Amino acid sequence: MTYTFVAMAQHPAVRPYASATPEQLDQLQTRAARIMEQSLTEICRAEAISAIRFEGPASIGSAFQAFGAAATSDLMTDPAVAKGLEGVGDKLDTGKLEALGIAAGGAR
Repeated sequence: MTYTFVAMAQHPAVRPYASATPEQLDQLQTRAARIMEQSLTEICRAEAISAIRFEGPASIGSAFQAFGAAATSDLMTDPAVAKGLEGVGDKLDTGKLEALGIAAGGAR
Protein backbone atom coordinates (compact mmCIF):
# COMPACT_ATOMS: atom_id res chain seq x y z
CA MET A 1 0.00 0.00 0.00
CA THR A 2 2.84 2.39 0.83
CA TYR A 3 4.45 1.80 -2.55
CA THR A 4 1.14 2.48 -4.31
CA PHE A 5 0.68 5.75 -2.46
CA VAL A 6 4.22 6.99 -3.05
CA ALA A 7 4.08 5.95 -6.71
CA MET A 8 0.79 7.83 -7.15
CA ALA A 9 2.31 10.83 -5.37
CA GLN A 10 4.73 11.19 -8.29
CA HIS A 11 1.88 12.60 -10.39
CA PRO A 12 2.62 16.28 -11.13
CA ALA A 13 -0.74 17.40 -9.72
CA VAL A 14 0.02 16.04 -6.25
CA ARG A 15 3.80 15.92 -6.16
CA PRO A 16 4.08 19.30 -4.35
CA TYR A 17 2.18 17.75 -1.41
CA ALA A 18 4.29 14.60 -1.16
CA SER A 19 7.39 14.37 0.96
CA ALA A 20 8.83 11.05 -0.21
CA THR A 21 12.37 11.43 -1.46
CA PRO A 22 13.67 9.70 -4.61
CA GLU A 23 15.68 7.44 -2.29
CA GLN A 24 12.53 6.43 -0.39
CA LEU A 25 10.75 5.73 -3.66
CA ASP A 26 13.69 3.59 -4.77
CA GLN A 27 13.57 1.63 -1.49
CA LEU A 28 9.84 1.06 -1.85
CA GLN A 29 10.25 -0.03 -5.47
CA THR A 30 12.91 -2.53 -4.41
CA ARG A 31 10.71 -3.87 -1.62
CA ALA A 32 7.72 -4.15 -3.97
CA ALA A 33 9.88 -5.98 -6.53
CA ARG A 34 10.99 -8.52 -3.90
CA ILE A 35 7.36 -9.09 -2.85
CA MET A 36 6.31 -9.58 -6.49
CA GLU A 37 9.20 -11.96 -7.12
CA GLN A 38 8.46 -13.99 -4.00
CA SER A 39 4.76 -14.12 -4.84
CA LEU A 40 5.40 -15.35 -8.37
CA THR A 41 8.37 -17.64 -7.85
CA GLU A 42 7.64 -19.12 -4.42
CA ILE A 43 4.26 -18.48 -2.77
CA CYS A 44 2.07 -18.71 -5.90
CA ARG A 45 4.51 -20.47 -8.24
CA ALA A 46 2.09 -23.17 -9.44
CA GLU A 47 -0.65 -20.61 -10.04
CA ALA A 48 1.75 -18.30 -11.90
CA ILE A 49 2.92 -21.15 -14.13
CA SER A 50 -0.69 -22.09 -14.93
CA ALA A 51 -1.61 -18.48 -15.67
CA ILE A 52 1.34 -18.03 -18.03
CA ARG A 53 0.77 -21.39 -19.69
CA PHE A 54 -2.98 -20.98 -20.28
CA GLU A 55 -3.49 -17.21 -20.43
CA GLY A 56 -0.11 -15.94 -21.58
CA PRO A 57 2.54 -13.75 -19.96
CA ALA A 58 0.23 -10.71 -19.97
CA SER A 59 -1.86 -12.44 -17.29
CA ILE A 60 0.84 -11.66 -14.75
CA GLY A 61 0.66 -7.95 -15.52
CA SER A 62 -3.12 -8.09 -15.27
CA ALA A 63 -2.87 -9.77 -11.89
CA PHE A 64 -0.61 -7.04 -10.53
CA GLN A 65 -2.88 -4.35 -11.97
CA ALA A 66 -5.70 -5.92 -9.98
CA PHE A 67 -3.45 -5.96 -6.92
CA GLY A 68 -2.73 -2.24 -7.40
CA ALA A 69 -6.44 -1.51 -7.75
CA ALA A 70 -7.10 -3.37 -4.51
CA ALA A 71 -4.36 -1.41 -2.73
CA THR A 72 -5.82 1.86 -4.00
CA SER A 73 -9.27 0.79 -2.86
CA ASP A 74 -7.84 -0.08 0.55
CA LEU A 75 -6.36 3.41 0.79
CA MET A 76 -9.64 5.08 -0.20
CA THR A 77 -11.78 3.12 2.26
CA ASP A 78 -9.67 3.90 5.33
CA PRO A 79 -11.74 5.95 7.81
CA ALA A 80 -9.08 8.66 8.09
CA VAL A 81 -9.00 9.09 4.30
CA ALA A 82 -12.80 9.15 4.16
CA LYS A 83 -12.81 11.88 6.80
CA GLY A 84 -10.26 13.86 4.80
CA LEU A 85 -12.43 13.57 1.69
CA GLU A 86 -15.74 14.37 3.36
CA GLY A 87 -14.64 17.89 4.20
CA VAL A 88 -15.16 18.83 0.56
CA GLY A 89 -18.91 18.38 0.94
CA ASP A 90 -18.96 20.92 3.76
CA LYS A 91 -17.44 23.52 1.44
CA LEU A 92 -19.84 23.08 -1.48
CA ASP A 93 -22.30 25.84 -2.28
CA THR A 94 -25.52 23.81 -2.01
CA GLY A 95 -27.51 26.65 -3.57
CA LYS A 96 -25.57 26.28 -6.79
CA LEU A 97 -26.10 22.52 -6.74
CA GLU A 98 -29.82 22.94 -6.14
CA ALA A 99 -30.00 25.40 -9.07
CA LEU A 100 -28.23 22.84 -11.21
CA GLY A 101 -30.80 20.20 -10.27
CA ILE A 102 -33.66 22.60 -11.08
CA ALA A 103 -32.08 23.47 -14.43
CA ALA A 104 -31.88 19.74 -15.18
CA GLY A 105 -35.62 19.40 -14.51
CA GLY A 106 -35.36 18.11 -10.96
CA ALA A 107 -37.67 18.86 -8.06
CA ARG A 108 -37.35 22.06 -6.05
